[in-house]
Amino acid sequence: MAEIIDGFELNQDSKGGVLVVARDWGWQEQRDKRPLVGEAGHLFNEVLAYSGWRREDINITNVVP
Repeated sequence: MAEIIDGFELNQDSKGGVLVVARDWGWQEQRDKRPLVGEAGHLFNEVLAYSGWRREDINITNVVP
């Protein structure tokens, strides 16, 4: 389970210390205080699944303006 801290999605069991940095916060990310949850997040999850990774395997954040 991911822990959300100041907009970072931190997964304690992530493989290999992978960190994905998304471009910026959209309104859905601001509302949920979690990175990549809107349309881009759905596409991102599909790409991860296609590559054999899961969201739980990596750490995710957005660029802070």
